Amino acid sequence: MESQDISIKPAATADDLKTAQDLAEVIWHQHYPGIITHKQIRYMLDTGYAAEVLADDISRGVRLCIVCSGKQPIGVLAFGPIGKGCETKLHKLYVLQSFHGQGIGSMLLQHVEDECRRAECTDIHLLVNKHNLKAIRAYERAGLKIRKSCITAIGNGFFMDDFVMGKSLAATG
Repeated sequence: MESQDISIKPAATADDLKTAQDLAEVIWHQHYPGIITHKQIRYMLDTGYAAEVLADDISRGVRLCIVCSGKQPIGVLAFGPIGKGCETKLHKLYVLQSFHGQGIGSMLLQHVEDECRRAECTDIHLLVNKHNLKAIRAYERAGLKIRKSCITAIGNGFFMDDFVMGKSLAATG
């Protein structure tokens, strides 16, 4: 990675939630056309990034973070425990396209893994669209494996066609 001042700041204010929304709006429109339709992108942004949805996620223990290069917000990261806390789900990991290829995604995945180990989590998993090959390869480089595939109705006639990827932390720690 180039020498950059990358920081991960917990989203704690209404301004932080707005920053997460703004970043998602740009990143999703850069990355997802060709993977999902523009209508599905709009639907998923509207339902997944509404301020009340993000605030509810935080109230349920999801750690929503803004990723910055210096003072510039460049990405969104969210992860949190599932069930009794032995497993962690990576909910969001998005970085502006202009910052791809600099090792930032790998650094963020390592941060999540380190936080999981501190919390004594034994497993991390995520959902990734089956056609999001760039993300799948990045997750594989970080040691996550495809565990299964799933199709989930998300409303308004839309579906998520995903792989569940995961990594056992107990086996590598």
